This record gives sequence, structure tokens and C-alpha cells, in this order.
Amino acid sequence: MNEKGISTRDLLEKTLAHLAENNGAIEQILPEEVLSEIAYDSNGDRIWVGYMVYKSVVFFEKQKRKWVLSLGLCNGQFPAENYNCDIVAVRVPKNGQFLEALKGGRYFSNSLVFSTNDGRLAMEENLKKRVQSRINEFIVSYPNIDYDCVTASGAPHIIKPLIFDESFVPFFSQMIQKVL
Repeated sequence: MNEKGISTRDLLEKTLAHLAENNGAIEQILPEEVLSEIAYDSNGDRIWVGYMVYKSVVFFEKQKRKWVLSLGLCNGQFPAENYNCDIVAVRVPKNGQFLEALKGGRYFSNSLVFSTNDGRLAMEENLKKRVQSRINEFIVSYPNIDYDCVTASGAPHIIKPLIFDESFVPFFSQMIQKVL
């Protein structure tokens, strides 16, 4: 990257790593990728589906509540091309079987935060309330989008996404920890 700062994907990756490192959380590679549907489209003849793909989880405990957090990366067909990544949080049930809950988080229902391809963030309401008053302090540059040029799906062409200052990572990690 030519300018100082990090992309939203880097932000979410580094935030999850920071959260794990500062809380003694344990990361586990999943035996197989977990897919969670985030987008669907059909023209009557064909169906297109987009997913978030989760390859590992971080086990996190706060006030005797056990959580599984994971970074999801967008995959699949065009209805999902406007999305980039997310961080999900799922309470670990008493039986310890968290995979079904992770799979069941369709359409960002378990997402604490997700990113669009232009770098914008959408957050769970409590997280948003904690972050919104300070988020502009951490923006290095705003997205540059060419609305006159579109992709095959009709999405505008992203020339340059939103870029954050890396100092956002510890703050964002702390805010996520507070909402768990």
C-alpha cells in the first residue's frame, strides 16, 4: 500500500489478533471451512449465492461466558461481491457444539462488524454506539468510487477503499471486548 494506513480487511484481522493476544485466547483451525450465507439472487433459471468463509476460530472467555470469534472472508458469486469480511461472535453452548451456531449466522446475524468492498464498516448496534463518536479520528482516507463505471452486477467501481490508521486496532479491539 502506498499510503499510511490499513485496509478494513487488515483492520479486522489485526483487531481479532489483538483481542486474542491480550486475553490469552486460543485459536483453533477448523477441521473444514464453515460457510455462512450472506447473499442470494435468482433469475428463475439460475441461483447465485455468496458466503462468508470461516477457517479458524478464537475461543474467548469473559465473565464466565465462552465465545467463539472468527474472521470471515467473502466468497461465492456476484450477489456477495460488495462485501469483504466480517468478525462473528457466537456464544458457545453448554454442549460445546458451536459449529452449527457459526453456520447458522446467515446474513450477518452473528456479525459484530462487517466490511464492504469500499471499506465501509457496518457494526452491531452496541459496538456502533461505542465507536461512532471516535471513528473519524482513525480514518486516513475516504473511499474513491467511480459511479459512472460499474461491474457486471451493477456495483460501482471502487478506485480506492477507505483506509484506517493502524492505531484504530487497539481501540476497536477494546470496544469489541466491551460488547461481548
